[in-house]
Amino acid sequence: MTGRFVVSLDFEKFWGMFDHVSVDEYKENLRNVDDVVDRLLELFVKYRVHATWATVGLLLHDGRDDIERYLPKDRDFYDNPSLNPYEYIKGTPLEPYEFYFAPRAIDKIASTPFQEIASHTYSHYYCLAEGQDICNFKEDLDLFRVVSSSRGYGVTTIVFPRNQVNKGYLPLLLEYGITCYRGNEDHIAYQPGGYMHTLLKRIIRFLDRYVNFTGHHTYALDQQSEGLLNVRSSRFLAPYDPRFRKWESLRLKRIKDSMTYAAKNKQVFHLWWHPHNFGKHVDENMVFLESLLKHFVYLNETYDMQSRNMAELALECKSPK
Repeated sequence: MTGRFVVSLDFEKFWGMFDHVSVDEYKENLRNVDDVVDRLLELFVKYRVHATWATVGLLLHDGRDDIERYLPKDRDFYDNPSLNPYEYIKGTPLEPYEFYFAPRAIDKIASTPFQEIASHTYSHYYCLAEGQDICNFKEDLDLFRVVSSSRGYGVTTIVFPRNQVNKGYLPLLLEYGITCYRGNEDHIAYQPGGYMHTLLKRIIRFLDRYVNFTGHHTYALDQQSEGLLNVRSSRFLAPYDPRFRKWESLRLKRIKDSMTYAAKNKQVFHLWWHPHNFGKHVDENMVFLESLLKHFVYLNETYDMQSRNMAELALECKSPK
């Protein structure tokens, strides 16, 4: 196997942010998400990039009335109610529409070559939050399957919101036809929870954005005949920040160096981000991404590095030698 370039995006709009910021605080990012999706698809087609779009199931609906047809029986399962999207839905008009819903954008993604629609759970479900349990998670999986199937999407990949991988829940995924998930980078600073202080994690991750502080996080994949494939993350593509614009060349070099390492050593490099990350400073973010995709083309021509979405990679690993 030659090197593999994997791209995954967490497509969630405000369902991934409501417990962190207000709509007013984040409205510029949200207003531009659909345009960002269009521009990303144009770049992916231009550079022949295969990508996984991990989609929150609530985005598949076409308004509040549609959501209310699919509410789970147990809607009060987090100890911290501020995390609960169903509490948010009760007290919010869910307007403007484009901040909460995206059925047409998702259809466009699905109709674009080599783009995979995957699960980001139905409700942006937190698998490590206090209060929830495997029964609540199963109901969330059921809702995602019903709603996604009704729109014609067969889903075999999951990305856990906030990268909260609950290992006790993984066997359940096989019952839903899931073949792979995105795990975290193999370093303590990128693991949810744990013994490292949150502030120290943030400092390490910030430094790691610009210099190789924790390693390339590339890896080889062994073929397997059964079970779930962990397509681990290699790098979060942080959005452009004008406060650190003088360091942009370092950030670009950091990612390119890891991509090159993966290509030379026939390993996987997995890049991920959220479309809403690009909603502010859209042009700067697109220019940065295009530089990375041009580098992928160079690695493809020089080392035969291939682009794969997560489902394609899982299929390759299960194929006979």
